Amino acid sequence: MKKYFNKLLIFFVVYIPLFAQWLDTVIFLPDTVYYPQSICYNPVNNKFYVTLTTRDSVVIFDGSTYQKITILPVGDWPNSLCYNPRNNKIYCANFVSHNITVIDGSTDSVLKIIAPGRWPGFLYYNIYNNRIYCTTNDTTVTIIDGATDSILAIIRVGNIPSAFCYNPRNNKIYCANFASHNITVIDGSTNAVLNTVAVGRGPVTLCYNTRDNKIYCANFYDSTVTIIDGVTDSILTTVHTGEHPTSLSYNPITNKIYCCNRGDATVTVIDGASNSIVKNISLVYQMEISYCNTINNKVYLFGGGPIHIIDGEIDSVIKKISPHDRSGNSCFSWDSIHNRTFCAGDFYYSGSPGSSFVAVIRDSIPNAIEETKPFTQFTSPPPTIIRSISEFTLTEPSILLDPTGRKVVDLKSATNKNLKPGIYFLIPNTRSELRKIVLIK
Repeated sequence: MKKYFNKLLIFFVVYIPLFAQWLDTVIFLPDTVYYPQSICYNPVNNKFYVTLTTRDSVVIFDGSTYQKITILPVGDWPNSLCYNPRNNKIYCANFVSHNITVIDGSTDSVLKIIAPGRWPGFLYYNIYNNRIYCTTNDTTVTIIDGATDSILAIIRVGNIPSAFCYNPRNNKIYCANFASHNITVIDGSTNAVLNTVAVGRGPVTLCYNTRDNKIYCANFYDSTVTIIDGVTDSILTTVHTGEHPTSLSYNPITNKIYCCNRGDATVTVIDGASNSIVKNISLVYQMEISYCNTINNKVYLFGGGPIHIIDGEIDSVIKKISPHDRSGNSCFSWDSIHNRTFCAGDFYYSGSPGSSFVAVIRDSIPNAIEETKPFTQFTSPPPTIIRSISEFTLTEPSILLDPTGRKVVDLKSATNKNLKPGIYFLIPNTRSELRKIVLIK
């Protein structure tokens, strides 16, 4: 393997102005594209974990030095991670091998392999009951005990469950079902289905308003957000957003909700109290995922371009950070203790992926002295939204899978296929990469 420089630039003990953000480190994953699909942070041992999807492994980094600790083999096509803070364990869902790898946060060893059902996808952790929720079988959710890692229940939800959020006031878990256009409400204690809420077409993401006890659901096809009462699970109202929303994040400081709209490169800002639109922010790049930094009242946006940072007070983009001049950012995790954001994605060269990376963005802690780290090099891009498969450039024969992992068609060229709108996965015959595609009308 090629040898890379691991120290390019070092700054020691620099005073950082209040609320500054800067690119602390870029960790390159050279020689190939791993399509990192998920990243999570372990605050107990100060480590962060990144799925290397095409390598069927998880790479573990030291959170202080940013050096690789180990590469841990897991199942086939790892695509989702979540952290269990009660038992200091990391859960990795392996989509194609139909299992979950449980990793010890201290020793970095595999504790157990769980068989939750076919096609395990999204993971979510309920800290109140110490349970892990995993979407399986295209229509079910498997619930796992966080202490014993045994399966407590497998419950039927809607078609293609795509997102979770937790209501701590009423101890309920909400599961958005993309293809059946509804939300399944699950009791956090009994694991019973409490309600099914019909929302807009293509519910793709959820978030929770802690101040007003409301749940927000972004509907991809309708370009709307459905607002739900956390007590009664009744719909309060539906708000029109920009085109094709893909992400929601809640700012508890200002009681506002930020909705990233992939279709028209905008962010819709919603007031949590009145349910009215406060502002529409226009962007140059199409952002797809977001989160709110509650320490400094900032909202981070990730997607097919520079990382955008929005000031939560004035709702304007105040900074853009580029790990590379042609990068796509596919997943993130926030270290609230040291106020750092870990972001993983891929570099692109002339429209083709070049290599993968992990970027570490450090945000200032008020009245603190900060120290930057050296650039470090170690040896999934955002989903592609298209209206026809002919818009996708194929470099080699590939297989198109549905969200359950079943083969839909063999693709030898980018000719127009009669495919229904929905979510697909494109895998070349060489298994060199995994590409998520959203086909719309």
